[in-house]
Amino acid sequence: MEEGFSERVSKDVFTLNNVRRAAFTLAEVLITLGIIGVVAALTMPTLITNHQKKVTAKRLAQAYSIVSNAYQRAKVDYSDPENWDTPTQDIQNSTITYVDKYFLPYLSAPKTSGWQTYQNYYGVENSSSASDATYGGYFVELKNGTLLVFYFGSKTGTDGTLIPTELNVNVDINNLQGPNKPGKDRFTFIISNNRVIASGETVQNTHDRTRLLELCKSTYPLQACSKLIMMDGWEIKDDYPWKSL
Repeated sequence: MEEGFSERVSKDVFTLNNVRRAAFTLAEVLITLGIIGVVAALTMPTLITNHQKKVTAKRLAQAYSIVSNAYQRAKVDYSDPENWDTPTQDIQNSTITYVDKYFLPYLSAPKTSGWQTYQNYYGVENSSSASDATYGGYFVELKNGTLLVFYFGSKTGTDGTLIPTELNVNVDINNLQGPNKPGKDRFTFIISNNRVIASGETVQNTHDRTRLLELCKSTYPLQACSKLIMMDGWEIKDDYPWKSL
């Protein structure tokens, strides 16, 4: 090699077999890595949130399909639901008997956990609201990890007696995993007019998206958010109150 050749080589090149090749300095590499790190830190939260939204909407749609298919299969075997067993004032036992007969045989490998409150099922430390201590139903865990909670709604008759109404199906798309919050991973369907519907249809009887969005943000996230996602084609739109729920 010619004497003094290495002294004439620029700092940003190196030689291999006497061929001059471009190279980065250590400082340039560190600066580039730093920029990549900053960009990743700014974009990763958005990417993660968008992924969570897609998974949530997909699992909710799957839950709706599972419940709807079970209901349709039961109608084939037992004909018109108007002729099915009528629930009594004993809401708890009526729900269990009804679900055991008309739903469990048509669900995929269900595991029942009996009638209990959400707080008892999730554990006090994992419950998201005070109402979890009093509200609950008949807990059914599906093979795919979805939790279904069945219970008959009720109203008080003019004589003071309890009158059962529609069968509610609360859905937790990821079971015991957090956050266990309405509108985030907990939603509601009901059986009404011989079909499974998102219960938001009965919240002030609205099909208006603007009104549903308002209710989802504040008063009725468990019900209205279910209908909103369904109305949007099983998709969680940008204006969905994901962060505030």
